[in-house]
Amino acid sequence: MKGIDRNEVCKFYNDITDIWPSDERWFVYTNKQIEKYLNTYRLPDTSYILNAGSAGNTYGLPYKFHHVDIAEKHLEGLEHATVASVESLPFDNEAFDGCICVGSVINYCDALVAIAEMLRVIKPGGVIVLEFENSNSYEYKHSDVYGKAAGIVTVNYRQQEHHQWLYSYRHIKNICESCGAKIRSARYFHILSSLKLARGLEEDAASEYAKYDKLLACVPLVKAHAGNIIVQCTKL
Repeated sequence: MKGIDRNEVCKFYNDITDIWPSDERWFVYTNKQIEKYLNTYRLPDTSYILNAGSAGNTYGLPYKFHHVDIAEKHLEGLEHATVASVESLPFDNEAFDGCICVGSVINYCDALVAIAEMLRVIKPGGVIVLEFENSNSYEYKHSDVYGKAAGIVTVNYRQQEHHQWLYSYRHIKNICESCGAKIRSARYFHILSSLKLARGLEEDAASEYAKYDKLLACVPLVKAHAGNIIVQCTKL
C-alpha cells in the first residue's frame, strides 16, 4: 500500500477553504467534540501554546498561539506562524507552555516522531491535547489494520483518496509514556456512528448515531471501538 506523501497532503489542504465543512454533519460533530474537550484545557490565559497542524484555528481558546502547519495557505495573516511539519519542529526545547494537536493531524505523521517533538518543545508540567483516529474503530472491523498498534489505510475524504495512519489508544499511551508524559484523561467519540459506517451507511446518515456517544462512552468494551479519541497528557 502507498505510504503518506507529505506533498500530496500539503496540496490537498492548501486547496481546501473550509477544514470543517458546515454542510457535513460528521465533521460538524467532530469539531464540536474537539472544542468541548479543549474547554477542559486549563492553563493561565497568558500561556504560550503551540498549535500543531492548526490550519489557523484557535477553537475559541484565549491563549497566545504559535501556529504550525504544512499548508501555508491557512497560516496567511497570522502574527505567530511557521510552515513546518509536526515531525520536525524548528523551535528550542521547552519553548512553549503547552500544545494542542487536533483534527487528526497525527494520523498523517509518524506518531512516535511527532509526539516526541511536541513534548520536546513544551515545558515540564506542560499539557498536550492530542486527537487521533483509532485503529480499533468499528469502521475498520474488516480491514487489515483493525486492532493493530499502527497501520496505514486508504480512505475517501472530500471526494479524494487519502492514505493515513491509524493508531490504537494503547500505542499512543505507550509512546507518551516512553517520551516522559502521562495521559490524564481521554474522550471517545463516533462510537455507534462508526459501527453504522462499517455497515454501509454514508457519513451524513451515520453521524445521526453520534448522539449516543455520551452513553456508550461509559461502557469500556464499547468505547474502545470509537472512531476518534482525544487525550490530554502531561509532560513529567
